[in-house]
Amino acid sequence: MITDSAIRTALINEYDFLCHEDFDPDNDMTVEQFTEYVDTLNREQLIDSCSLDGEYTLEEYVSNHTYWYLHWGNMPLCRFQTYVVHLLIHTNVPSSF
Repeated sequence: MITDSAIRTALINEYDFLCHEDFDPDNDMTVEQFTEYVDTLNREQLIDSCSLDGEYTLEEYVSNHTYWYLHWGNMPLCRFQTYVVHLLIHTNVPSSF
């Protein structure tokens, strides 16, 4: 069973990614404000916020918006940064890099 915490994480990661793409400070919440908002939602509201349909499942949503994020301390890294980190970890990069 997918926990409420996992759903919250996925929603926040998706929102963070979308903010990097198209953030409007006059109309959009900051990631911190969105996090506070998501923390107030019950399970039904969390699931409703995931934009699911008959084919896109909650499991897919959580997987898609959780596992392509790495965290450096408390800072989520976007998809491109995650790819770069993956390359650095899995290639012979000098430690002085």
